[in-house]
Amino acid sequence: MSVRCGKKRKLVVDHEAEKSLYGSFVSAANAVSTLYSQAVQQQRRASAQASRQALERVVTFLLSQNPGSEVVSKAVMLQFLQSEYESIEGGEHLPHVFPAPQISLAGTGCPMHCPA
Repeated sequence: MSVRCGKKRKLVVDHEAEKSLYGSFVSAANAVSTLYSQAVQQQRRASAQASRQALERVVTFLLSQNPGSEVVSKAVMLQFLQSEYESIEGGEHLPHVFPAPQISLAGTGCPMHCPA
């Protein structure tokens, strides 16, 4: 009994189509890479801008407190920082409590947060 195998077909390769497909893939990969790089740069710029704005708010607050004095109490500063922390836009993912251990400041009679 003889088993007849089907005829093998010769594979026809269209090199031009392959080159075109490869070129399209490379272009798409480069575009995605460029988009990612631009997004990272934009995120860094936005973070730097937010940091500058936060420092400007702190300086403005410090200069507005006791204009003739060089001293701002720790309690006043911590209260300001806590209110700034709680007013952060898009801060839903942040802890609900100012990130500092709870201590009682001497002479105030009320618990305050103190930086670690």
